[in-house]
Amino acid sequence: MGIHLKYNKSYLNREAYTWAADYLEGYFEYILHLYKNKELPPESHLDLLIIISDILPQFSASIWEEMGYYLCKEIKKQIEIEGINPYKLGMFSSLGRQAFAVNLYNKHTGHLNTFSRTLNDLLLKAAAARAADLLNSKSETYASHYDCIAGISGILNYLLDTEKGKDNEQHLKVMLDYLVYLSDSSLHEGVGVLNFHIPEANLFTDLEKKIFPNGHLNLGLSHGMLGPLIAMSKARKLGLSVEGLEGATETINLLYDQYRERKDGISIWPCYLSPNEYANGLMPEHSSLLKIQRSGWCYGNISIARGLQIASMYSGDKEREGKYLDFLLDIIDAPIEAYNLDNPGLCHGFASVMTIGAYTSDMGKMPNLISPMNRCVLACKEIFADGSFASSAEIIEQYFEKDVSLLQGAGGLAAGLLKIMHRDMEFGKILMIN
Repeated sequence: MGIHLKYNKSYLNREAYTWAADYLEGYFEYILHLYKNKELPPESHLDLLIIISDILPQFSASIWEEMGYYLCKEIKKQIEIEGINPYKLGMFSSLGRQAFAVNLYNKHTGHLNTFSRTLNDLLLKAAAARAADLLNSKSETYASHYDCIAGISGILNYLLDTEKGKDNEQHLKVMLDYLVYLSDSSLHEGVGVLNFHIPEANLFTDLEKKIFPNGHLNLGLSHGMLGPLIAMSKARKLGLSVEGLEGATETINLLYDQYRERKDGISIWPCYLSPNEYANGLMPEHSSLLKIQRSGWCYGNISIARGLQIASMYSGDKEREGKYLDFLLDIIDAPIEAYNLDNPGLCHGFASVMTIGAYTSDMGKMPNLISPMNRCVLACKEIFADGSFASSAEIIEQYFEKDVSLLQGAGGLAAGLLKIMHRDMEFGKILMIN
């Protein structure tokens, strides 16, 4: 099949490596079987293109490049049929994810340069128009307006790296203006709160609405204010400036510093703050919808520490960067029970720790990450052994219920393992951990 995984002695021991290599071989065999039988699930096309494109240099067989080209054609066909939804632009929804996936394929093959640039141009203009509309209307806020998944911060973070973005700074500045506006304060039922405040009616779940009848401020990386902080800090580093930008980043930084707690030797942050808690500097009564805080990517302390460290790096604040790196390493190096994880996935599971740990190690040699990486791989092995899954195909079909995607499916574990074993992976950009 042409998957030549090299043993990375700086990370995985023999047992962890052997299991990881076997899982990856089986995962790609499964994908290849689906492709040959014309059974690739349309809902996973974008994720599969990202995973395949990220690892294309490691494939010797041309069929993987062919598969990537097929997936790009399917994306083009979908756009021609459905058009562009101006309210669905984010990096985990339609246009943003399409642009990222095709751009990654183009980078590793040199093919479809015009198509990639066209998608980036469409995304740039549509996102700027959306940001301008939100800014001018000053409508109630949804997390999906600004977060890294569906909102402006994820799109801005991506476009800052593209030639289209660099050539059209005026569009990027509109997005920046909107994020700066969200960092200002307004009155909500007589209480001063940041415009990031999400009213009760706009919250995701009924449980959130019950716990936060006056809405909340969201502090998670996936849906919260950290995505905008990273995007704004990155823009400043690249020389973009709009009125209030520096103050906006400092407002968010101070909020995360104010609400950090230390529990059992590791740092944790609340997922949510009510308007009253924010206005009066109170510690949150309901810091999470769970009884515990996980060390996963979505709402996890590990992703918050990594995001704060990246934002500080962009800002050139060495003191803060070093502080957050120490917090991050403490979280990763804690006993595996402290992760509060029970699944292998990327969104809420062990692949989060693998991926964030591996991206962190790109900064330089960090020997204290070796043991945690092995622990995470072997924890996944144990989960599947307990379920008596004899092969990757059984894991995918039974444990993941045939879901091969990135965040919730078998693809997330594959991506995490690939990041450990090959290092040069870019999928972390859409997670805002790279």
